Amino acid sequence: MVKMQNDEVRRSQRMRQQRKMFSGLETGEALEDLRTSDLESTDTETLIEDEYIESEGVHRRSTGSVNKRVKQGVKEPRKTKEEWNRIKSKRISFSQENQGENNALFEALIDYEASLDVLVLDWIDAYERDGQQALVEFINCILKCCGSDQTINTDHLVDQDSVADTLYEIQEASRINLMRDYPIISKSNLYKGFKKRLVDFVDRWIDQVSLREHLYNSPELMEQFQAWVIAMSSSTFRSFRHTSTVISLAMVTSLSGVLNRVTKEEQIANKQYETEKKRHSNEERMKIVKTRISTFGKQMAFLKTTINDFFDSVFVHRYRDVDPKIRCDCVHELGLWMIKLPSIFFDGIYLRYLGWVLSDISPLTRLEVVKTLSKLYSNNEFIAGLRHFTERFKPRLIEMALHEIDSNIRCSSITLLNGVRLCGFLEDHEIDLICTLLFDTDSKIRKRVSPFFLSKVEELFENKIRELGDPALKCKIDIENGDFELNKLLWVKYKVIAELLVQLDETADNINSSNKENIFVKNFSNTEYLDIASDSKPESRIHMVSMAICSDIEELKNWESLAEYLLYDHVAVFSKLNSLKQPKHRFYQISAPTEKEENVLLQVLYVCVYLDIFFPDYDIKSKKKLYSQIKDEHEESVSRILLGLVPSLLKKFNFSADASVSILRLEQLIKLSVYQHFRQNKTYENLLDLIGKQFMKHPNNLVMREAISSLLKAQQFDELASITQGKIIEIQEEAVNQLKSIRLNRDLKTADLSSKMIENLTIAIKRLDYISSISDCIKVFETNSFSVSLVLLEVAERVISFDDSELEMIINSLRTLKWLYLWKVKHLIDHKNNISSKEFNAIIADRDKLFDKFYPIIENKKYYRIGYYVVSFLIDLYVVFLNLKTINTHQIFDETIFIIPKKMQNIIISLLNYYVRQYTKLNESKGVKFLTDEETDQELEDNSDEKTSLVSEKFMCEIAGKVVLAILNGAMSNEYISYLIANRDKLGLSYNHIVCELDILEINGKIPEKN
Repeated sequence: MVKMQNDEVRRSQRMRQQRKMFSGLETGEALEDLRTSDLESTDTETLIEDEYIESEGVHRRSTGSVNKRVKQGVKEPRKTKEEWNRIKSKRISFSQENQGENNALFEALIDYEASLDVLVLDWIDAYERDGQQALVEFINCILKCCGSDQTINTDHLVDQDSVADTLYEIQEASRINLMRDYPIISKSNLYKGFKKRLVDFVDRWIDQVSLREHLYNSPELMEQFQAWVIAMSSSTFRSFRHTSTVISLAMVTSLSGVLNRVTKEEQIANKQYETEKKRHSNEERMKIVKTRISTFGKQMAFLKTTINDFFDSVFVHRYRDVDPKIRCDCVHELGLWMIKLPSIFFDGIYLRYLGWVLSDISPLTRLEVVKTLSKLYSNNEFIAGLRHFTERFKPRLIEMALHEIDSNIRCSSITLLNGVRLCGFLEDHEIDLICTLLFDTDSKIRKRVSPFFLSKVEELFENKIRELGDPALKCKIDIENGDFELNKLLWVKYKVIAELLVQLDETADNINSSNKENIFVKNFSNTEYLDIASDSKPESRIHMVSMAICSDIEELKNWESLAEYLLYDHVAVFSKLNSLKQPKHRFYQISAPTEKEENVLLQVLYVCVYLDIFFPDYDIKSKKKLYSQIKDEHEESVSRILLGLVPSLLKKFNFSADASVSILRLEQLIKLSVYQHFRQNKTYENLLDLIGKQFMKHPNNLVMREAISSLLKAQQFDELASITQGKIIEIQEEAVNQLKSIRLNRDLKTADLSSKMIENLTIAIKRLDYISSISDCIKVFETNSFSVSLVLLEVAERVISFDDSELEMIINSLRTLKWLYLWKVKHLIDHKNNISSKEFNAIIADRDKLFDKFYPIIENKKYYRIGYYVVSFLIDLYVVFLNLKTINTHQIFDETIFIIPKKMQNIIISLLNYYVRQYTKLNESKGVKFLTDEETDQELEDNSDEKTSLVSEKFMCEIAGKVVLAILNGAMSNEYISYLIANRDKLGLSYNHIVCELDILEINGKIPEKN
């Protein structure tokens, strides 16, 4: 035992000496000095300078201070030219002497058919024959794993004092031929899975040498092995440093398993000794047992010393290495050690390393440490020991969940925090803060936060039940509502969910600005932003949250009960109760929802029904052949329930625009064939009446959009088309009459309009815009007594003297005019065989007059916002008129009528150039070419509300898209192509995709040469 302790002391001293010799090679500053002096030697040496640790990779902690990581050691003086020449000649001779030798062990490792167990046993047999030569082969194998062809011999192995010098010579000799893509990181098929195979080999090797007791009886084995591996772990070459670190970490992992085994054997021996002692067994037997205990104790001491040597010599320095892959490996293995050998590693001394790495600059490393901590928090045995660590690093974990850029790290951090919550280490206000991530734009984040919300629901639900008292826990209260009874506990759960969602919605508005970019906007009332997403329905915050939580709350899957809860008149029943002390009174007081909560629950109801239809709970895999039939039957059964539910909801909540939006969306989930199958034509007609009333009652954009979507869907069902079309015509007539009543024979082009009049006109025209977008409206809009198009032109021409309050009104007028002309063109195409020249010429002349009316608007950049809509309207008009070529087969009309006039083309390109200037100024784009050098952007104002980057890009790209469309269809000249292409790759991806459509003209040789 004394000999073993002396060997350990000697080995520890040698380790410290070798680390000191390489101490200047593991920090940014020292390595930079070394690299600078090395690169002064030869040009050949510069070929692999990336193998050095780069100084720019020095790790910074979250506090901003730089970890210098310089050990105490004297920096070598700069070498003279003669000294470099001597080193160079020595290096060349080393290379010529040792390079190119094959290594049987390495060849076996890359042969994936070779058994690792057999390979380890063969090595041990070789070691038992010639220990020095076997170990030399192992070290040479490690050098091959580093990508070096250099080898050592037994002399190098024995001389441990010169390991650092020998390794330096090997590195210098390997400069030229060293593999950049060394085996453990190589993506080559030859080395696929090599890292795992190497680690498995080391694990089996340690296991076998410990079982055969070579590990304990031959201390020089580990002593010599450590001398080389630890020295390589401080190398300036990444391949040496990384490979040796992986091997060292694998050694500690395997040694931890061996220590666990020896510890268990020692405990068994101790129990056996105590048993024999109680039995008063013979002394010889007790002596044998005591000897075993002593042997196990020595082995445990040796293993702990070896593990500490590797940890102090490798991990402590490499966990903060400049290479993130090395840091990641260190963190991963430390987590394994804590689980495998908690008696040593699950301690604050080692846990702090995980906490420090939470602020690592590499996302890969941060993700690895979060995964490692998640494993610890999920193990009940570690909870008590994690309390102090949690108190110290919890703010950082919450910060990562809220503000981390990498979405994968955020997801993993939230999962980790859920483990912290289950351990009881999160405060209520911290859980509330994390719950605000339910409004995050990333669906994966929202799904991960769902358990936090569910825990809040359960906690608040229990509090509500306690308020009701003991009777509420034992019985149900019968609530009279038709022929059914409801469980009050279910109602309380719905009330709790609504309360929390409303509370979170309000909290999200107060989130600090640093995280606000990841939060859904609360509403879409702004006209410009709503129009940006005009092709898709904007989803509310509550909708996105509901998509994340509904599948996890069993009570919400019972959406029929939720609908019944919403339909119940809580106020009426509450007012009938005589005594405030009655249990029913307390129940209604606690479960009755507020108006906000009802609106929230209606959105939740829509999501529940949507998920039930498109993501049902029944087993699909077991019924693949019948899936289509089962799906149709399930959708039909849901639709039958909605037949009666939707009208009832519309009647009860007709006063609320927000509620109407959710209910109208719910109506669109109904399978319309159900009305015909069950002969519910009258029910269908009544439903259309309710939809029309919602459309005409609410001035809300979203209500009108959803109502029109419902009507549009109804149009697609041919069996009930006549009923639908009749209702649409009624709505059109009602909208026109509303416009008539507001106009009152005024000339809207010049009339002085009050703010109330402008508001009413805006709403009326908006309704005309929506209803004209889904059905032919010419017969209703254009009559002998009243022309909607003339009124719309009057409103559009107000742009010359308009103010900001009239902007939306004018824009809606232009949009409605576009729909009117589109329907007129469709009418001509549908009746092309009966069209007269007079009728055709009239519509062409009408179209050309529009240009004369709108030319001043486009020319004056003061009206750039209106100019965008005017230009879009006119280009669309000309492009649509190209369809009339189909009725011009006999050249009845001049082809020039289908080409935009030259004057108009120039003014359109001028406006596009203005938008390009605007976008360039707001986004600070470089190298953009403009049409002219004139200062046409003098009107650009610093108004961030009107000229956000998003809106400016929309204006530019929409007009560019219209111009490209006109050029491709022959409505505009090809001479503008060079201007459009000149700014490719300078104005954003959207602009690039638009301009790329012109490539087809370049292929056909239709692009003119640049002027």
